[in-house]
Amino acid sequence: LINWHDRREGREDFDNLPALTIKAMSDNLRQSIADDAERYDVVLVDVAGRTSRELNTALMSADVVIIPSAPTIKDNETLVNISAELEDTPLKEPDHRRAYGLINKAAGHSKKDALEARQYFANEGFNGAFEPLNNMVSHLKAFDNADAEGLGVVEVFAPFPSVVPVNK
Repeated sequence: LINWHDRREGREDFDNLPALTIKAMSDNLRQSIADDAERYDVVLVDVAGRTSRELNTALMSADVVIIPSAPTIKDNETLVNISAELEDTPLKEPDHRRAYGLINKAAGHSKKDALEARQYFANEGFNGAFEPLNNMVSHLKAFDNADAEGLGVVEVFAPFPSVVPVNK
């Protein structure tokens, strides 16, 4: 995200884009998240999908957790680990956090691939640690184009005033 934000700040039309604050943090994120929650409407935390102090402290502070997972063996194994972390991480308030699984980087628009990935989520169950979302994110060239330009994909196709679209 830091590199993407740098590309975004380097755009000539940067002043016309929605404001975003991006910062790199490590170790115990709990106090930073609490401080940011006082200043911002939304605090989005992106951590690596492996056991770490960052993951644990982010989970403790989260109201909503979305766990993206590509339909691959490696990501499915990560889901098992993250599910265990969700079960073992104390909440700031009991029954407060909602956790969801999101199929990410699905191959094209194949209904068969989507069905298989959703079936895996349903069959595995992950001990009820999270609820599978019905939505699915396919990997599209538009994501790469937006990333290269420091834009969000919605800004590419529905630009804000003075934003030059990547794909016309």
